[in-house]
Formats: sequence, C-alpha cells, structure tokens
Amino acid sequence: MSHVSESRVPSPGSHPLPVAVLASGRGSNLAALIDAREAGTLPIDVMLVASDKADAPALRNAEAHGIRACWVEPIRDGNGRVLGAISLLFQAPRTLDPWHGQLLGAAAHLAGIAMVRAAERALLARQHAALEAANQRLIHVDRQK
Repeated sequence: MSHVSESRVPSPGSHPLPVAVLASGRGSNLAALIDAREAGTLPIDVMLVASDKADAPALRNAEAHGIRACWVEPIRDGNGRVLGAISLLFQAPRTLDPWHGQLLGAAAHLAGIAMVRAAERALLARQHAALEAANQRLIHVDRQK
C-alpha cells in the first residue's frame, strides 16, 4: 500500500483549478465553492454549472456570480430507457427561458427517435444478412441433391 501526500489542489498564487459543477438541488455545494473561492481559500475557477432541472436554485446562483450555465436533457427511447444526453450551453450567464427549455426537450425527443431508428435499421441489416447467408446455404445444399 502506498501513501501519496501530494495535494492536487493548486497552491495559493498558482493558476486556479477549472471546475464544472453538476447541480440538481438547492445549490448548497456550489454556494460553498463560490464562497471559498471569493474568500481566497480555494483556488478554483468555476467554468460552468450544469443541471438537469431548469429551475434549480444553483442556476440562479451561477448567473448571479457570472458563471455560465449548462442544461442537460436525457435522451430516452419509447420505454424511458436513457440512451444518452443532450445539452445546451450559453456563452453568457443566464437562466433557461421557456422557449429554450422546449427546444432542448424537443431536440432530446427527436434524438431519441433517431437513435432508436438507427438501432432498428442496424438490427434489420444484420438479420437480413443472416437470412441471406442461410438462404445461400440452403440453395447450395439443394443443388447438391
């Protein structure tokens, strides 16, 4: 067993550590990070705050402190299984307005349809190839009789 005593947090006076924060709740972790950064006790640069909830209080806190916000929407199939995620990132701090929220939801829905269709087409192509191969074997056997 080895012990590493080296700190990975930058020392005061060095370049701040870039940080992204994922927030879905009240934003108390983000608030603590911002407070420590502003007090000079934690040399970080909060680059963005990402949330899967457009109304997360952390997003308003991020906007108030000039931090970019990112919204993430899961991409789901027709059964609700998560296939991936799509995000929306603005260059300037802001809250998610209803139009952009609807846009993000619609994009995730369309991406889900496209991903399911692509998977179904790939499955059909594999099944078609397997049937063609089986058919060729049957024709070959039939000709040998």
